[in-house]
Amino acid sequence: ALFFFIPRQVWDGKPVGSGSQLAIDTGLIFTNISMPYIGEAYVNFGIFGIVIFMGVLGFLLSSLDNIYWRMVRSNQSGLFIPFYCVMFGMVFFIMRGDLLSSFAYTVGLIFSFVVATGMLKLLFGK
Repeated sequence: ALFFFIPRQVWDGKPVGSGSQLAIDTGLIFTNISMPYIGEAYVNFGIFGIVIFMGVLGFLLSSLDNIYWRMVRSNQSGLFIPFYCVMFGMVFFIMRGDLLSSFAYTVGLIFSFVVATGMLKLLFGK
């Protein structure tokens, strides 16, 4: 998932998502199936992966929640609040699977947000 940005034309043996790989391995004709987040963790790293994946997700979501609620309680406004709301929705996409596509979309969304925020800061000087 970390190398999602490398095109398949450059990387011939680039792996497919875990759901597609499972469909291929079991002989299914339709390979566009999802692999939930827990399944991804298990396929990639076994039982230990489930613990690690859930710990990382819990830490990230807890951090985002803490920042959001701290801003809400202190009546702060800013671009983080819409970012939080979009990321809240992305959690459903990530949990549905597969990690390869959901990670790529999430990183793309975060990158777009960072670029847009930087442009707004350049334009308005805040």
